[in-house]
Amino acid sequence: MTLVIMLLKMMMIVVMVMTIAGADCSTKAESQVDVCCVFFLFSVQSSLLSIVSSFCFQFNPHCSLLCLLFQPLTTTVPSSSFTPDITPIILAGHRDNYEIIKILLDRGYRIPKPHNARCSCKDCITGSQEDSLRHSRSRINAYKALASPSLICLSSKDPILTSFELSCELKQLSKLENEFKADYEKLAVKCQEFAVDLLEQTRGSRELAIILNHDNTTTDEQNCDKVRLSRLKLAIKYKQKKVSLT
Repeated sequence: MTLVIMLLKMMMIVVMVMTIAGADCSTKAESQVDVCCVFFLFSVQSSLLSIVSSFCFQFNPHCSLLCLLFQPLTTTVPSSSFTPDITPIILAGHRDNYEIIKILLDRGYRIPKPHNARCSCKDCITGSQEDSLRHSRSRINAYKALASPSLICLSSKDPILTSFELSCELKQLSKLENEFKADYEKLAVKCQEFAVDLLEQTRGSRELAIILNHDNTTTDEQNCDKVRLSRLKLAIKYKQKKVSLT
């Protein structure tokens, strides 16, 4: 009887995972179904998810990936398909799934900022000596998730400034990490374009002026009509050409 119940649970999990993997969340209804499935999977025992993950990967890697999203906070990814540095929040960031990222952030998942490419701390030195390529890959995996527009919106108090800083940092990394130069350059452009997309959401010249004049160092909102263009100056400082030309 216990075996039958376990098999039924596994079948339900497979259906839920297939539902999330197959949905593109293009409508509000699909998004709500997606989130309901997510909450169900959070209630499932991690041992069952691990079994289903191995099973699903044979048919659809995305299904296996989604199973791994719901492992406990301290659990490492139990699959040879992903490197040890891949965490649930990083996987969600790679897919840029807003709903899942929000749920994971609410549960306490975070992406630690990668160390500097020339960091000389014990962990970085050991990682580079043992496998320099894997060490570099773990860094690019983290930045791919950090560059997720959904993650930036949900985790940053100032998405535009975060996009500027991240884009500039990614450009610098493209000059240091030759193995992933093209990847870093694409991510830098992605962050620039996201900042532009945010600015394009303004609904009038006054709203745009408030955003462009915003300065984190001042709290005086009464002088919003005064032309300071603090954001534009930041865009120039961080060499955000697309923003400067918008």
